[in-house]
Amino acid sequence: LSNSAGLLFVGLARFLDTLVAVGNGALDEATEPSRTTIAVVENSCEAYAEASLRLEALGARLKVAIYPSKRTVAYYRLGGDSPPISAQTESLVEKCLATRGIDYVNLSRAFAQMDDGPTDGFHYRVDGHWNPTGHRSGARAMSRAFFPASAGPGGRE
Repeated sequence: LSNSAGLLFVGLARFLDTLVAVGNGALDEATEPSRTTIAVVENSCEAYAEASLRLEALGARLKVAIYPSKRTVAYYRLGGDSPPISAQTESLVEKCLATRGIDYVNLSRAFAQMDDGPTDGFHYRVDGHWNPTGHRSGARAMSRAFFPASAGPGGRE
């Protein structure tokens, strides 16, 4: 966090792929974000737009980092037939933020472009938390996105 830049790290797109009932009690993986997820994204973007206006009145700017999902990083890096719900949701978040003029970085996309090892090299194997490589990579991606002229606060990455 940086007081001078008004940097606020926000994990927006941390949604799990959902399962839908297909009959006879069977479940199948959903192929698109639910109406509830879409509403949450839209409501969140409205809240971020309001926070952005309040911060601007104080001379600061809101910066949003979309938290990466293992599955989405793998999709962006390796491709596939259809994007997982997490990637579709991140795209919705990006569109909402962009239309409101809010600066953001999608860390799933950033992680997918980095040469920091395998697609799961940013998270611990047992859960979705970042390992030390993930923390360094996230800091580097945010620094590059939010402080491009200096490579980071104080001119360092």
